[in-house]
Amino acid sequence: TENTDAGEREAAGEIVGEHAMKPAVIVVHGLYLHTFCMQYWQGRLRAAGYDVYGFNYKSMSEDLSSAACDFAKFISTVPNQTIHCVGHSLGGLLIMQMLHEFPQPRVQRAVLVGSPYQKAHVPYALANHAAGRFILGKAMKQWIAQKSFASPPAEIGVIAGSRPYGLGRLVAPGIPKPHDGTVAVSETTLPGMKDKIVLPVTHTQMLFSKKVMQQMENFLRSGKFDHAS
Repeated sequence: TENTDAGEREAAGEIVGEHAMKPAVIVVHGLYLHTFCMQYWQGRLRAAGYDVYGFNYKSMSEDLSSAACDFAKFISTVPNQTIHCVGHSLGGLLIMQMLHEFPQPRVQRAVLVGSPYQKAHVPYALANHAAGRFILGKAMKQWIAQKSFASPPAEIGVIAGSRPYGLGRLVAPGIPKPHDGTVAVSETTLPGMKDKIVLPVTHTQMLFSKKVMQQMENFLRSGKFDHAS
């Protein structure tokens, strides 16, 4: 039994060691969604050679700080020495909130995809009405109510969309152009970001766009986007 236990511990150590040497990517979903909706991202990143993890949180009923605390605890369970994070919309804002409140030395790079970091037209318009505030949920309400903060030590890449079709412009007309149907390109800019690229996709298309994934992989690999392509 003692030999068996030792063998199991050794095997477990080999697995942990293998993961420790391989970079990890944590995928974070946006408002109303679930980790299951991010399968395309996860599959592409796994095929690119990363250990991939999905972080799930309650985007409507949980405030951003509580979700950030849970996210930090989740990261503590990831064995990899190098960690990257990628998030869609509110997921990108959660990454920023977590890095601000609970700094993570192992997080090297993060890609924010369609994340309204700046004062955003649609959330602010919805926040002016009771029904709109319900639609926003607690996490987004906290984001628009708090002050912005400086970028974390991690390298941040931003992907914005410029195809102007989506529910956002219907529920809150007047989104500054160009926009992705929900978030304006100007709203995705954040202080200290390493690089930014604008792609011809809508806010929803970002979830299954090959162009988005190619650029995401470029940034995770090199810290910059491929603007030539």
